[in-house]
Amino acid sequence: MDIRKIKTFQQIEEFIEVYYKLLPSLPKKLRKNFAVYFGPLVVLAGIYHLVIALLPEPYSIIHTDNLLKVNILMIKGVFIILGIALITSYSHLRKHQLKGWYNVFYITFFHFFLSLVIFNLPYFIAPLLVWYLLFQIKEFYAEKKSA
Repeated sequence: MDIRKIKTFQQIEEFIEVYYKLLPSLPKKLRKNFAVYFGPLVVLAGIYHLVIALLPEPYSIIHTDNLLKVNILMIKGVFIILGIALITSYSHLRKHQLKGWYNVFYITFFHFFLSLVIFNLPYFIAPLLVWYLLFQIKEFYAEKKSA
């Protein structure tokens, strides 16, 4: 697939999935166990985002001398929104619904571009690892209607 012809989010997912399918797969038992505990891990990641956003400046990892106060406030606001989005994804992930999987996929997609904007290498690598795990467990998530 040519990256210049991508026009929809589904095509973006398919483009990324093609490359992640080339990587070695984890054992099926490990993937299944990870799928079971993925929901609580996502909630913990959401709480982590909220804590980072709500910590006062001297203690927050967002605080740097290179960023303007307005940039720090904007990043904290984004972290609050992402934290809430991660936490609210739990209900779908608990039921192994594909909607929860997509929530985490697109939140990770946003993280990827946020890391490019703020030039943060660990934040650039983390989404790549999360995508690997997401594509490993995708088979355990099915299209189900919300109850």
